[in-house]
Amino acid sequence: PVPPGAVVAVTGATGFIGSHVCEQLLSAGYRVRAVVRNPDDAEKVAHLKALSGAADRLTLHGGRLNEPGSYDAAFSGAEAVVHTAAVVEVFDVKDAVKQVVDPSVEGTNNVLASADKAGTIKRFVHTSSVLAAIKWDEPLDAKLSEDAWNTVSSVGNGDPYGYAKVTAERLVLDHTAGGFDCVSILPGVNLGPCMTKAHTKSSAVVIRQIMYGNSQADYHAHFVDVRDSAAAHVKALSVSLADGDSRRFLVVSDAQMRVSGLQEPLQRLFPQYAMEAKAPMSHSLLQIPLLWRVFATEFQHTYAMQQFTIDNARSKQVLGLEYHTLDKTLEDTVKSMVDGGFIKPRTRSA
Repeated sequence: PVPPGAVVAVTGATGFIGSHVCEQLLSAGYRVRAVVRNPDDAEKVAHLKALSGAADRLTLHGGRLNEPGSYDAAFSGAEAVVHTAAVVEVFDVKDAVKQVVDPSVEGTNNVLASADKAGTIKRFVHTSSVLAAIKWDEPLDAKLSEDAWNTVSSVGNGDPYGYAKVTAERLVLDHTAGGFDCVSILPGVNLGPCMTKAHTKSSAVVIRQIMYGNSQADYHAHFVDVRDSAAAHVKALSVSLADGDSRRFLVVSDAQMRVSGLQEPLQRLFPQYAMEAKAPMSHSLLQIPLLWRVFATEFQHTYAMQQFTIDNARSKQVLGLEYHTLDKTLEDTVKSMVDGGFIKPRTRSA
């Protein structure tokens, strides 16, 4: 275990999860090395430098997933690594191997190699995804826990992201060379406070699209507040885990519903704004046998139909997570987008 006061390097520190991990590490008393692609890009790192405690305990470092050795300097002398850096693109992909798989798998190998080289790392916390535990070959209403592994996703069937997440997570959990303990966090669809405009285009984009009335994929989602995802990463640094205990933690709230189901609570919380969940016309065609194959991959079809329940008991019992309510998450997501000037909401006509 790595207690507060220790030096922790965070990859992908400007990302939606990474930024919140940095904030909570500082709050817990850790010293943070925020690793970003370009630490000299003042605009992209401004929100990190503005975090409470950053002036004294956060430093900026460069590191790129596709460059072996680029994390060496940032990891040297650190006691832990939280690896959140990844390419998050589930649907709109032109070259799956180059855009999604290589950055995730080769990038994770490069990050692990730098952690090995440091020689001081005690714990490595990896950001995986709930997709790495979703077994497409199970009944589509099955209840899934940390024992479940996604053994079906592939580039060929249209889920390069799930395939990349599974492959990278296995690399981490099977890694023994550096002598450090590896833990994997599998969050659902992250919503919550956006610190930058870029965050509104990450997983929180599902809220943005409803506020703009734009169409988007409608599927049964396993939502989680990004602050709870971040808390899981931070708690995973100091939790004691016995040999043989699972190193995986599914991190999703009890709010598991279709994306379109967010319209009602959003409209109730913000009666002054126009909220509209729109699915593309093709969505209704997904339910017609054979026809769906014309315009959707096997993965897209299955994902639209699934109603999996994700068991979050272990995250509550072992990590002590207490999840935000959906209302609180939605309220803070919208307020951050509007108050930050990142989006201009549509108002309802009288």
